[in-house]
Amino acid sequence: MSSSLSRNLNRELDILAYNRLILLTMKNLLPQGKRKRFLYSFIAFTVLASALSAFGDKGLLEAYRLKIDLSTIQGEQALLEETNARLIEETRLLKSDKKYIASIARNELGMIGRDETIYMLDDE
Repeated sequence: MSSSLSRNLNRELDILAYNRLILLTMKNLLPQGKRKRFLYSFIAFTVLASALSAFGDKGLLEAYRLKIDLSTIQGEQALLEETNARLIEETRLLKSDKKYIASIARNELGMIGRDETIYMLDDE
């Protein structure tokens, strides 16, 4: 479990435990008529706090979305590292390997060597 996800979960559990403590304390301190109003206010606060911890700016859904984004970025990074390694190897070959340079000149640029002759035949 990611650390931000566990922090949000712990924060929500702390809120719920604190709310229960307040309810038990207020049950003995408030008269019967004010208890219902306090209870409804308290429930609304608890629902609001839970909703904010789940859907807020740094809530559980945001943490989940960031985890998915991280996986995507790590996949792209791996592809870029492979491409980079291949390009580094090709650069090394182009700087030092004359046979590789000659093969590139022949295959990609259509060049020929000094002592070579090209024979072109008609397909007819």
